Amino acid sequence: MKKMKKIFLTMLLILLSITTVKAKEDFFEKSWNKELVNKSNDVERVGLTSKISFGEGYVVSNFESEGTKLSYYNNKGETIKEIELNKQIVATLKEYDGAIYAVTFGETDDSYQLIKLNSNLEIIASESVYVESKNFSIITIVSCFVKYAGIDFISTVDGRITVLSAQGNDAALHHFDKDLKNHELKIITGEEKDLRYTAKYYPIVTDFFNIVENDKAPDKIRIFSDKKDNLQIYNGADLTKCEALFEGIEDENNLPTCYINSSLKLTENNDVLFDKTYDDYLVLIDAKFIGNYIVAIGIRNVGDIIDILQKGDAGKIEEIAINIQSDIVILNKSGEIVQTIGNKNNLYAGITPSNNGFMVYKGEVNVPILDIITGNLEEEAYFNLYAEAYDILREINTKVIGKGDISITNKSKSGEKVTYSVTPKKGYNLSHIKITDADGNTVEINENSFIMPSSDVTIEVTFNPTNPETKDIAIIGTIITMLIVLGLTIHNYKKVNFLR
Repeated sequence: MKKMKKIFLTMLLILLSITTVKAKEDFFEKSWNKELVNKSNDVERVGLTSKISFGEGYVVSNFESEGTKLSYYNNKGETIKEIELNKQIVATLKEYDGAIYAVTFGETDDSYQLIKLNSNLEIIASESVYVESKNFSIITIVSCFVKYAGIDFISTVDGRITVLSAQGNDAALHHFDKDLKNHELKIITGEEKDLRYTAKYYPIVTDFFNIVENDKAPDKIRIFSDKKDNLQIYNGADLTKCEALFEGIEDENNLPTCYINSSLKLTENNDVLFDKTYDDYLVLIDAKFIGNYIVAIGIRNVGDIIDILQKGDAGKIEEIAINIQSDIVILNKSGEIVQTIGNKNNLYAGITPSNNGFMVYKGEVNVPILDIITGNLEEEAYFNLYAEAYDILREINTKVIGKGDISITNKSKSGEKVTYSVTPKKGYNLSHIKITDADGNTVEINENSFIMPSSDVTIEVTFNPTNPETKDIAIIGTIITMLIVLGLTIHNYKKVNFLR
Protein backbone atom coordinates (compact mmCIF):
# COMPACT_ATOMS: atom_id res chain seq x y z
CA MET A 1 0.00 0.00 0.00
CA LYS A 2 2.84 2.42 0.86
CA LYS A 3 4.47 1.66 -2.48
CA MET A 4 1.23 2.44 -4.31
CA LYS A 5 0.93 5.74 -2.41
CA LYS A 6 4.46 6.74 -3.47
CA ILE A 7 3.73 5.91 -7.11
CA PHE A 8 0.47 7.87 -6.98
CA LEU A 9 2.20 10.85 -5.33
CA THR A 10 4.99 10.83 -7.92
CA MET A 11 2.49 10.75 -10.79
CA LEU A 12 0.56 13.61 -9.18
CA LEU A 13 3.70 15.75 -8.85
CA ILE A 14 4.63 15.07 -12.48
CA LEU A 15 1.14 16.03 -13.61
CA LEU A 16 1.25 19.24 -11.57
CA SER A 17 4.66 20.17 -12.97
CA ILE A 18 3.43 19.64 -16.53
CA THR A 19 0.27 21.68 -16.07
CA THR A 20 2.05 24.56 -14.36
CA VAL A 21 4.77 25.00 -17.05
CA LYS A 22 3.79 27.98 -19.16
CA ALA A 23 3.95 27.34 -22.88
CA LYS A 24 6.26 29.56 -24.90
CA GLU A 25 4.24 32.39 -26.39
CA ASP A 26 4.98 33.85 -29.79
CA PHE A 27 4.26 37.46 -30.64
CA PHE A 28 5.41 37.45 -34.29
CA GLU A 29 5.00 34.78 -36.96
CA LYS A 30 6.64 34.37 -40.36
CA SER A 31 4.23 35.27 -43.13
CA TRP A 32 6.16 34.83 -46.41
CA ASN A 33 9.57 35.26 -48.02
CA LYS A 34 11.09 36.02 -51.41
CA GLU A 35 14.39 34.63 -52.66
CA LEU A 36 16.72 37.41 -53.78
CA VAL A 37 19.99 35.55 -54.32
CA ASN A 38 20.42 31.86 -55.05
CA LYS A 39 23.75 30.09 -54.60
CA SER A 40 25.87 33.11 -55.45
CA ASN A 41 29.59 33.40 -54.71
CA ASP A 42 29.68 37.16 -55.34
CA VAL A 43 29.51 38.89 -51.95
CA GLU A 44 28.77 42.24 -53.62
CA ARG A 45 25.36 40.84 -54.55
CA VAL A 46 24.36 41.29 -50.89
CA GLY A 47 24.59 45.06 -51.26
CA LEU A 48 22.59 45.14 -54.47
CA THR A 49 19.23 44.52 -52.82
CA SER A 50 17.03 46.96 -50.89
CA LYS A 51 13.61 46.93 -49.24
CA ILE A 52 11.17 49.41 -47.67
CA SER A 53 7.72 49.36 -46.17
CA PHE A 54 5.32 51.06 -48.58
CA GLY A 55 1.54 51.43 -48.56
CA GLU A 56 0.02 48.19 -47.31
CA GLY A 57 3.09 46.10 -48.10
CA TYR A 58 6.75 46.24 -49.15
CA VAL A 59 8.85 47.31 -52.14
CA VAL A 60 11.92 45.16 -52.76
CA SER A 61 14.72 45.80 -55.26
CA ASN A 62 16.94 43.02 -56.60
CA PHE A 63 19.80 43.26 -59.08
CA GLU A 64 19.65 40.99 -62.10
CA SER A 65 21.95 40.56 -65.09
CA GLU A 66 20.75 43.60 -67.08
CA GLY A 67 19.58 45.88 -64.28
CA THR A 68 17.35 46.00 -61.22
CA LYS A 69 13.84 44.68 -60.73
CA LEU A 70 11.56 46.63 -58.38
CA SER A 71 8.72 44.55 -56.92
CA TYR A 72 5.77 45.88 -54.93
CA TYR A 73 4.17 43.21 -52.70
CA ASN A 74 1.11 43.40 -50.49
CA ASN A 75 1.16 42.10 -46.91
CA LYS A 76 0.38 38.58 -48.13
CA GLY A 77 3.39 38.52 -50.46
CA GLU A 78 1.28 38.89 -53.61
CA THR A 79 2.79 41.00 -56.41
CA ILE A 80 1.05 44.33 -56.98
CA LYS A 81 3.48 45.81 -59.51
CA GLU A 82 6.92 45.10 -61.00
CA ILE A 83 9.22 47.22 -63.17
CA GLU A 84 12.71 46.88 -64.64
CA LEU A 85 15.36 49.61 -64.30
CA ASN A 86 17.68 48.77 -67.18
CA LYS A 87 21.43 49.17 -66.64
CA GLN A 88 20.87 50.61 -63.16
CA ILE A 89 21.81 49.35 -59.72
CA VAL A 90 19.54 50.41 -56.86
CA ALA A 91 21.76 51.05 -53.84
CA THR A 92 19.05 52.08 -51.38
CA LEU A 93 15.35 52.93 -51.09
CA LYS A 94 13.42 55.33 -48.86
CA GLU A 95 9.67 55.94 -48.40
CA TYR A 96 8.56 59.49 -47.64
CA ASP A 97 5.19 61.22 -47.90
CA GLY A 98 3.61 58.54 -50.11
CA ALA A 99 6.49 58.40 -52.60
CA ILE A 100 9.58 56.24 -53.07
CA TYR A 101 13.08 57.71 -53.35
CA ALA A 102 16.00 55.66 -54.66
CA VAL A 103 19.73 56.06 -55.18
CA THR A 104 20.80 54.32 -58.40
CA PHE A 105 24.17 53.82 -60.10
CA GLY A 106 24.45 53.60 -63.87
CA GLU A 107 27.24 53.56 -66.41
CA THR A 108 29.08 56.72 -65.27
CA ASP A 109 31.65 56.76 -62.49
CA ASP A 110 31.35 60.40 -61.41
CA SER A 111 27.70 60.65 -60.37
CA TYR A 112 24.68 58.71 -59.21
CA GLN A 113 20.97 59.26 -59.74
CA LEU A 114 18.46 60.27 -57.09
CA ILE A 115 15.01 59.31 -58.39
CA LYS A 116 11.44 59.67 -57.16
CA LEU A 117 8.72 57.11 -57.94
CA ASN A 118 4.97 57.12 -57.33
CA SER A 119 2.81 54.24 -56.03
CA ASN A 120 2.70 52.73 -59.55
CA LEU A 121 6.52 52.58 -59.52
CA GLU A 122 6.67 55.24 -62.23
CA ILE A 123 9.66 57.61 -62.19
CA ILE A 124 8.31 61.15 -61.76
CA ALA A 125 11.55 63.03 -60.94
CA SER A 126 15.30 62.48 -61.26
CA GLU A 127 18.49 64.38 -60.40
CA SER A 128 22.20 63.61 -60.75
CA VAL A 129 24.47 63.85 -57.70
CA TYR A 130 28.11 64.54 -58.54
CA VAL A 131 30.84 62.44 -56.94
CA GLU A 132 34.53 62.76 -57.83
CA SER A 133 35.85 59.59 -59.47
CA LYS A 134 38.38 58.87 -56.72
CA ASN A 135 35.58 58.79 -54.11
CA PHE A 136 33.00 57.02 -56.25
CA SER A 137 33.76 53.47 -55.08
CA ILE A 138 33.59 54.53 -51.41
CA ILE A 139 30.20 56.21 -51.84
CA THR A 140 28.97 53.16 -53.73
CA ILE A 141 29.97 50.79 -50.93
CA VAL A 142 28.61 53.04 -48.17
CA SER A 143 25.24 53.55 -49.84
CA CYS A 144 24.84 49.82 -50.54
CA PHE A 145 25.78 48.43 -47.15
CA VAL A 146 24.81 50.91 -44.38
CA LYS A 147 21.21 49.67 -44.65
CA TYR A 148 22.26 46.37 -43.10
CA ALA A 149 23.10 48.26 -39.90
CA GLY A 150 19.77 50.08 -39.95
CA ILE A 151 21.17 53.37 -41.28
CA ASP A 152 19.27 55.32 -43.95
CA PHE A 153 21.52 56.73 -46.69
CA ILE A 154 18.61 58.98 -47.75
CA SER A 155 17.59 61.41 -44.98
CA THR A 156 14.20 63.16 -44.82
CA VAL A 157 14.88 65.52 -41.89
CA ASP A 158 13.23 68.97 -42.22
CA GLY A 159 11.03 67.64 -45.02
CA ARG A 160 14.01 67.71 -47.38
CA ILE A 161 15.61 64.85 -49.28
CA THR A 162 19.28 64.68 -48.28
CA VAL A 163 22.01 62.38 -49.62
CA LEU A 164 25.74 62.06 -49.06
CA SER A 165 28.49 62.67 -51.57
CA ALA A 166 32.19 63.58 -51.59
CA GLN A 167 34.20 66.36 -53.20
CA GLY A 168 37.96 66.45 -52.88
CA ASN A 169 38.91 65.37 -49.39
CA ASP A 170 35.64 66.53 -47.89
CA ALA A 171 32.20 65.00 -47.56
CA ALA A 172 29.22 66.81 -49.04
CA LEU A 173 25.51 66.89 -48.30
CA HIS A 174 23.07 67.45 -51.14
CA HIS A 175 19.65 68.81 -50.13
CA PHE A 176 16.55 68.72 -52.38
CA ASP A 177 12.89 69.45 -51.84
CA LYS A 178 10.32 66.64 -52.19
CA ASP A 179 10.16 67.14 -55.96
CA LEU A 180 13.99 66.91 -56.21
CA LYS A 181 14.28 70.62 -56.98
CA ASN A 182 15.91 73.59 -55.20
CA HIS A 183 19.24 71.84 -54.84
CA GLU A 184 21.53 73.02 -52.02
CA LEU A 185 25.12 71.83 -51.49
CA LYS A 186 26.84 71.80 -48.09
CA ILE A 187 30.54 70.90 -47.86
CA ILE A 188 31.43 69.05 -44.65
CA THR A 189 34.95 69.50 -43.29
CA GLY A 190 36.38 67.95 -40.14
CA GLU A 191 35.33 70.90 -37.96
CA GLU A 192 33.02 70.21 -35.06
CA LYS A 193 30.30 72.56 -36.32
CA ASP A 194 30.17 70.64 -39.60
CA LEU A 195 29.92 67.33 -37.78
CA ARG A 196 27.07 68.69 -35.68
CA TYR A 197 25.37 69.88 -38.86
CA THR A 198 25.73 66.42 -40.41
CA ALA A 199 24.36 64.79 -37.25
CA LYS A 200 21.11 66.69 -37.75
CA TYR A 201 20.48 64.61 -40.87
CA TYR A 202 22.38 61.49 -39.83
CA PRO A 203 22.03 61.14 -36.01
CA ILE A 204 24.49 58.25 -35.88
CA VAL A 205 27.29 60.79 -36.45
CA THR A 206 26.62 62.23 -32.97
CA ASP A 207 27.02 58.83 -31.35
CA PHE A 208 30.33 58.17 -33.06
CA PHE A 209 31.53 61.69 -32.33
CA ASN A 210 30.84 61.21 -28.61
CA ILE A 211 32.76 57.93 -28.65
CA VAL A 212 35.92 59.17 -30.37
CA GLU A 213 36.19 62.54 -28.58
CA ASN A 214 36.80 60.84 -25.20
CA ASP A 215 40.39 60.01 -24.31
CA LYS A 216 39.60 56.61 -22.81
CA ALA A 217 37.70 53.64 -24.18
CA PRO A 218 33.93 53.89 -23.69
CA ASP A 219 32.16 51.81 -21.05
CA LYS A 220 29.27 51.38 -23.42
CA ILE A 221 28.79 51.89 -27.11
CA ARG A 222 25.39 53.51 -27.58
CA ILE A 223 23.92 54.16 -31.01
CA PHE A 224 20.57 55.86 -31.50
CA SER A 225 18.37 53.47 -33.45
CA ASP A 226 14.71 54.53 -33.55
CA LYS A 227 12.06 56.81 -32.08
CA LYS A 228 8.29 56.62 -31.66
CA ASP A 229 6.29 59.48 -30.19
CA ASN A 230 8.35 60.48 -27.12
CA LEU A 231 10.26 57.18 -26.93
CA GLN A 232 13.85 56.70 -28.10
CA ILE A 233 15.77 53.43 -28.30
CA TYR A 234 19.56 53.09 -28.20
CA ASN A 235 21.38 49.83 -28.94
CA GLY A 236 24.97 48.73 -28.64
CA ALA A 237 27.34 46.85 -26.35
CA ASP A 238 28.58 46.97 -22.75
CA LEU A 239 32.40 47.15 -22.59
CA THR A 240 32.87 47.76 -18.85
CA LYS A 241 34.71 44.45 -18.53
CA CYS A 242 37.09 45.24 -21.39
CA GLU A 243 38.94 48.26 -19.98
CA ALA A 244 42.27 46.45 -19.70
CA LEU A 245 42.13 45.41 -23.34
CA PHE A 246 41.84 49.03 -24.51
CA GLU A 247 44.66 50.24 -22.27
CA GLY A 248 47.21 48.44 -24.40
CA ILE A 249 48.49 44.92 -25.00
CA GLU A 250 51.92 44.29 -23.53
CA ASP A 251 52.06 40.56 -24.32
CA GLU A 252 50.20 39.52 -27.47
CA ASN A 253 50.24 35.91 -26.22
CA ASN A 254 48.51 36.88 -22.98
CA LEU A 255 45.56 39.11 -23.74
CA PRO A 256 43.61 40.81 -20.94
CA THR A 257 40.19 39.25 -20.35
CA CYS A 258 37.27 40.92 -22.08
CA TYR A 259 33.59 40.12 -21.65
CA ILE A 260 31.29 41.80 -24.13
CA ASN A 261 27.56 41.99 -23.50
CA SER A 262 24.89 43.61 -25.62
CA SER A 263 22.99 46.59 -24.21
CA LEU A 264 19.72 48.37 -24.85
CA LYS A 265 18.39 51.63 -23.42
CA LEU A 266 14.86 53.00 -23.70
CA THR A 267 14.09 56.63 -22.86
CA GLU A 268 10.97 58.79 -22.80
CA ASN A 269 11.57 62.52 -23.03
CA ASN A 270 15.18 61.79 -21.96
CA ASP A 271 14.00 59.91 -18.82
CA VAL A 272 15.46 56.39 -18.75
CA LEU A 273 12.74 53.70 -18.68
CA PHE A 274 15.24 50.85 -18.73
CA ASP A 275 18.94 50.33 -19.36
CA LYS A 276 19.85 46.66 -19.58
CA THR A 277 22.61 44.30 -20.70
CA TYR A 278 22.07 40.85 -22.20
CA ASP A 279 24.61 38.09 -21.68
CA ASP A 280 23.34 35.92 -24.54
CA TYR A 281 24.32 38.49 -27.18
CA LEU A 282 27.52 40.36 -27.91
CA VAL A 283 25.73 43.32 -29.46
CA LEU A 284 22.19 44.38 -30.35
CA ILE A 285 21.80 46.44 -33.53
CA ASP A 286 19.05 47.97 -35.66
CA ALA A 287 16.47 48.07 -32.83
CA LYS A 288 13.07 49.24 -34.06
CA PHE A 289 9.66 49.98 -32.50
CA ILE A 290 7.07 47.64 -34.00
CA GLY A 291 3.62 47.68 -32.43
CA ASN A 292 4.04 47.36 -28.66
CA TYR A 293 7.41 45.66 -29.02
CA ILE A 294 11.07 46.39 -29.73
CA VAL A 295 12.65 44.21 -32.42
CA ALA A 296 16.44 44.05 -32.85
CA ILE A 297 19.16 41.95 -34.43
CA GLY A 298 21.22 40.13 -31.80
CA ILE A 299 24.75 39.05 -32.74
CA ARG A 300 25.12 35.83 -30.77
CA ASN A 301 28.58 34.60 -31.72
CA VAL A 302 31.55 35.64 -33.83
CA GLY A 303 33.53 32.47 -33.32
CA ASP A 304 36.64 31.57 -31.38
CA ILE A 305 37.87 35.15 -31.22
CA ILE A 306 35.33 35.85 -28.46
CA ASP A 307 36.50 32.81 -26.52
CA ILE A 308 40.04 34.14 -26.81
CA LEU A 309 39.03 37.56 -25.50
CA GLN A 310 37.04 36.11 -22.64
CA LYS A 311 39.72 33.62 -21.61
CA GLY A 312 42.59 36.03 -22.12
CA ASP A 313 44.48 33.49 -24.23
CA ALA A 314 45.64 34.71 -27.61
CA GLY A 315 46.42 31.26 -29.00
CA LYS A 316 47.15 31.00 -32.68
CA ILE A 317 45.47 33.84 -34.52
CA GLU A 318 45.63 32.01 -37.82
CA GLU A 319 43.46 29.25 -36.35
CA ILE A 320 40.64 31.55 -35.30
CA ALA A 321 37.35 30.34 -36.75
CA ILE A 322 34.79 33.09 -37.32
CA ASN A 323 31.19 32.00 -37.71
CA ILE A 324 28.77 34.87 -37.22
CA GLN A 325 25.36 33.94 -35.85
CA SER A 326 22.46 36.31 -35.37
CA ASP A 327 18.89 36.14 -34.10
CA ILE A 328 15.83 38.31 -34.38
CA VAL A 329 15.30 39.44 -30.78
CA ILE A 330 11.86 40.62 -29.65
CA LEU A 331 11.49 42.54 -26.39
CA ASN A 332 8.64 44.21 -24.52
CA LYS A 333 8.89 47.81 -23.34
CA SER A 334 10.23 46.65 -19.98
CA GLY A 335 13.32 45.33 -21.74
CA GLU A 336 12.44 41.65 -21.31
CA ILE A 337 13.18 39.28 -24.20
CA VAL A 338 9.85 37.62 -25.03
CA GLN A 339 10.73 35.81 -28.27
CA THR A 340 13.76 34.94 -30.41
CA ILE A 341 13.76 33.81 -34.03
CA GLY A 342 16.70 32.10 -35.69
CA ASN A 343 19.10 29.19 -35.75
CA LYS A 344 22.84 28.74 -36.10
CA ASN A 345 22.73 28.44 -39.89
CA ASN A 346 21.02 31.76 -40.54
CA LEU A 347 22.21 35.37 -40.56
CA TYR A 348 19.62 38.11 -40.05
CA ALA A 349 20.05 41.82 -40.80
CA GLY A 350 18.19 44.98 -41.75
CA ILE A 351 14.84 45.26 -39.97
CA THR A 352 12.18 47.16 -41.94
CA PRO A 353 9.07 48.00 -39.86
CA SER A 354 5.58 48.05 -41.37
CA ASN A 355 2.01 48.50 -40.12
CA ASN A 356 1.61 44.75 -39.63
CA GLY A 357 5.09 43.66 -38.59
CA PHE A 358 8.50 43.80 -40.24
CA MET A 359 10.69 42.49 -43.05
CA VAL A 360 14.25 41.29 -42.55
CA TYR A 361 17.09 39.91 -44.66
CA LYS A 362 17.91 36.26 -44.02
CA GLY A 363 21.21 34.92 -45.33
CA GLU A 364 22.45 31.36 -45.54
CA VAL A 365 26.16 30.58 -46.04
CA ASN A 366 27.40 27.04 -46.72
CA VAL A 367 30.98 27.43 -45.42
CA PRO A 368 32.71 29.23 -42.48
CA ILE A 369 33.14 32.93 -43.19
CA LEU A 370 36.86 32.86 -42.30
CA ASP A 371 37.44 30.32 -45.08
CA ILE A 372 35.92 32.80 -47.52
CA ILE A 373 38.17 35.61 -46.21
CA THR A 374 41.38 33.54 -46.32
CA GLY A 375 40.50 31.59 -49.45
CA ASN A 376 41.02 28.24 -47.70
CA LEU A 377 37.96 26.59 -49.19
CA GLU A 378 37.51 22.85 -49.46
CA GLU A 379 34.32 23.37 -51.47
CA GLU A 380 32.84 26.18 -53.50
CA ALA A 381 31.37 28.86 -51.26
CA TYR A 382 27.94 30.29 -51.95
CA PHE A 383 25.16 32.07 -50.13
CA ASN A 384 21.40 32.45 -50.43
CA LEU A 385 19.61 35.67 -49.52
CA TYR A 386 15.92 36.13 -48.75
CA ALA A 387 13.59 38.98 -47.87
CA GLU A 388 11.44 37.52 -45.09
CA ALA A 389 8.23 39.07 -43.73
CA TYR A 390 6.92 38.61 -40.17
CA ASP A 391 3.51 39.69 -38.89
CA ILE A 392 2.41 40.72 -35.41
CA LEU A 393 0.09 38.22 -33.76
CA ARG A 394 -2.79 40.45 -32.60
CA GLU A 395 -4.62 39.73 -29.35
CA ILE A 396 -8.23 38.51 -29.41
CA ASN A 397 -9.92 39.29 -26.08
CA THR A 398 -13.31 37.87 -25.13
CA LYS A 399 -16.07 39.16 -22.85
CA VAL A 400 -19.13 37.00 -22.03
CA ILE A 401 -22.34 38.47 -20.57
CA GLY A 402 -24.85 35.90 -19.29
CA LYS A 403 -24.29 32.15 -19.34
CA GLY A 404 -22.54 30.58 -22.32
CA ASP A 405 -19.16 29.94 -23.96
CA ILE A 406 -17.24 31.17 -26.99
CA SER A 407 -14.58 29.13 -28.77
CA ILE A 408 -11.98 31.23 -30.62
CA THR A 409 -8.20 31.49 -31.02
CA ASN A 410 -6.49 34.04 -28.77
CA LYS A 411 -4.17 35.50 -31.46
CA SER A 412 -4.26 36.13 -35.21
CA LYS A 413 -2.44 38.06 -37.92
CA SER A 414 -3.91 41.12 -39.57
CA GLY A 415 -5.91 40.24 -42.68
CA GLU A 416 -6.58 36.66 -41.63
CA LYS A 417 -10.08 35.21 -41.45
CA VAL A 418 -10.97 34.33 -37.84
CA THR A 419 -13.77 31.83 -37.19
CA TYR A 420 -15.53 31.36 -33.85
CA SER A 421 -18.41 29.36 -32.33
CA VAL A 422 -20.73 30.16 -29.41
CA THR A 423 -22.60 27.74 -27.11
CA PRO A 424 -25.34 29.00 -24.75
CA LYS A 425 -25.85 27.26 -21.41
CA LYS A 426 -29.16 25.47 -20.71
CA GLY A 427 -31.97 28.00 -20.33
CA TYR A 428 -30.12 30.71 -22.32
CA ASN A 429 -29.83 31.71 -25.94
CA LEU A 430 -27.49 33.99 -27.93
CA SER A 431 -28.61 37.62 -27.88
CA HIS A 432 -25.91 39.42 -29.88
CA ILE A 433 -22.18 39.58 -30.69
CA LYS A 434 -20.13 42.76 -31.00
CA ILE A 435 -16.48 43.01 -32.11
CA THR A 436 -14.43 46.20 -31.71
CA ASP A 437 -10.82 47.07 -32.51
CA ALA A 438 -8.34 48.84 -30.22
CA ASP A 439 -9.80 52.26 -31.15
CA GLY A 440 -13.38 51.19 -30.43
CA ASN A 441 -14.37 50.85 -34.09
CA THR A 442 -16.86 48.09 -34.93
CA VAL A 443 -15.44 45.14 -36.88
CA GLU A 444 -17.77 43.67 -39.50
CA ILE A 445 -19.04 40.13 -38.80
CA ASN A 446 -19.80 37.67 -41.62
CA GLU A 447 -21.87 34.81 -40.14
CA ASN A 448 -19.45 33.32 -37.57
CA SER A 449 -16.21 34.93 -38.80
CA PHE A 450 -14.45 38.27 -39.26
CA ILE A 451 -11.25 39.63 -40.82
CA MET A 452 -8.59 40.52 -38.25
CA PRO A 453 -7.80 44.26 -38.37
CA SER A 454 -4.38 45.84 -37.75
CA SER A 455 -4.92 45.96 -33.99
CA ASP A 456 -6.08 43.87 -31.05
CA VAL A 457 -9.82 43.19 -30.88
CA THR A 458 -12.43 42.49 -28.21
CA ILE A 459 -15.37 40.18 -28.96
CA GLU A 460 -18.34 40.68 -26.64
CA VAL A 461 -20.97 37.92 -26.52
CA THR A 462 -24.30 38.37 -24.72
CA PHE A 463 -26.53 35.45 -23.67
CA ASN A 464 -30.09 36.04 -22.37
CA PRO A 465 -32.45 33.65 -20.56
CA THR A 466 -34.60 31.62 -22.96
CA ASN A 467 -37.91 32.92 -21.32
CA PRO A 468 -37.41 36.25 -19.58
CA GLU A 469 -41.08 36.32 -18.36
CA THR A 470 -40.66 33.00 -16.55
CA LYS A 471 -37.59 34.41 -14.91
CA ASP A 472 -39.54 37.46 -13.67
CA ILE A 473 -42.37 35.24 -12.28
CA ALA A 474 -39.83 33.09 -10.48
CA ILE A 475 -38.24 36.17 -8.88
CA ILE A 476 -41.65 37.50 -7.74
CA GLY A 477 -42.60 34.07 -6.34
CA THR A 478 -39.36 33.89 -4.40
CA ILE A 479 -39.93 37.34 -2.88
CA ILE A 480 -43.53 36.44 -1.83
CA THR A 481 -42.36 33.18 -0.24
CA MET A 482 -39.65 35.04 1.71
CA LEU A 483 -42.23 37.55 2.97
CA ILE A 484 -44.59 34.77 4.17
CA VAL A 485 -41.80 33.00 6.01
CA LEU A 486 -40.73 36.27 7.59
CA GLY A 487 -44.33 37.02 8.72
CA LEU A 488 -44.80 33.57 10.28
CA THR A 489 -41.51 33.90 12.10
CA ILE A 490 -42.50 37.25 13.61
CA HIS A 491 -45.98 35.93 14.52
CA ASN A 492 -44.62 32.84 16.28
CA TYR A 493 -42.01 34.90 18.08
CA LYS A 494 -44.71 37.17 19.56
CA LYS A 495 -46.88 34.18 20.47
CA VAL A 496 -44.08 32.56 22.35
CA ASN A 497 -43.40 35.75 24.28
CA PHE A 498 -47.13 35.99 25.23
CA LEU A 499 -47.10 32.44 26.56
CA ARG A 500 -44.08 33.24 28.56
